[in-house]
Amino acid sequence: MRRCSIRDCDAPDQIAAEKRWLSARVALQGNRGPLPQWANIVERIEKVLASPRLVDTLRALAEHNRNRARPFLLAPYLRNILNSIEGRKTASRSMPVLTYPRAEVRKHFQEASAKARALSRLVRRGPQPLIALAACDEMRKAIAVIEPCPLIQSSSSKSVELVRFDSLLREAAAALDDAARKIPRTGQNRKLMHGPKEVERLELVRLAAERLATAFRTELKRPCYSHVANIVSELTGFALDDDYVKKIEKRGLARGRE
Repeated sequence: MRRCSIRDCDAPDQIAAEKRWLSARVALQGNRGPLPQWANIVERIEKVLASPRLVDTLRALAEHNRNRARPFLLAPYLRNILNSIEGRKTASRSMPVLTYPRAEVRKHFQEASAKARALSRLVRRGPQPLIALAACDEMRKAIAVIEPCPLIQSSSSKSVELVRFDSLLREAAAALDDAARKIPRTGQNRKLMHGPKEVERLELVRLAAERLATAFRTELKRPCYSHVANIVSELTGFALDDDYVKKIEKRGLARGRE
């Protein structure tokens, strides 16, 4: 298995850069108000970065980042992965249908889409209210990543936009159709032999392996499966190897083409 090249470079340099990024985000989050689980997420990221198993990975990244204006950091990816898991837990509690088998979830989205289109046709026959869509901003884009359905935003305008109710219903129907298409055709959302905590860990493994392998492939021009396996192992507590990470990435790419 081909590995990333590692030259003489200090891992502490990379850790220092990662911690500076985390400190800046902690300060920014403090200005916005407390976010549930934020302190726990930061603690988990710092614990992963401090692992002796990641020394070679951090050295490789430090070498890659040498003389680069925008360094490649792990902390932003780890934060987004953990935020996604927390967001899905919150969504599952508020939307129990997301815990059902995939076929039932897909059917739910499709039925909701059909009803939204029918309501749009009904509303279009008479007077209807105008809906004010909030201006597009970075916070809404970040939240949209962890939502099961696409964000409805007619444009990237920085000001409030008024839209007709029937138009908004059609966009909602399209978003529900999109969500249904993204649900794979096989398996279930939850494997019945696993408890909720185990399911959450398995989902964290899948999400972390897919996103990190993609990030390494994009930045370092190779997926660096051994490095990704070490990071995911430290993050989740599962012992992974290169082949397992490669398999997860391949499945993710296949889902993206569906």
